[in-house]
Amino acid sequence: MWVEETLRYDTSSQILARTVAHDLTLYDTTIPEGEVLLLLPGSANRDDRVFDDPDDYRIGREIGCKLVSFGSGAHFCLGAHLARMEARVALGALLRRIRNYEVDDDNVVRVHSSNVRGFAHLPISVQAR
Repeated sequence: MWVEETLRYDTSSQILARTVAHDLTLYDTTIPEGEVLLLLPGSANRDDRVFDDPDDYRIGREIGCKLVSFGSGAHFCLGAHLARMEARVALGALLRRIRNYEVDDDNVVRVHSSNVRGFAHLPISVQAR
């Protein structure tokens, strides 16, 4: 659950580009075939019509199939299941080995990019078990 909530709350991929396969009308706007459409998974994952209190991080939140961090349909990420498993295994192993941790908030550096989010520098002190 916490992997899904983390992906919902702060997804790494912020922009997905798609080519419109046929004329598409969204609300009152028609997007012609062949145009590039930019999808914003970070925005979709914070849609208050889909998620209650979307700006709150809730570690036990039930996400279900509403998460779009890995795309959907024909464009669903082939590595999504592996990425989820790697996160659970790696962080689970880390948590079994540490008693406490502290993030040096003053020295955290985020990656600033138009399409990818993450950390360039994330200094953490840990106390072993």
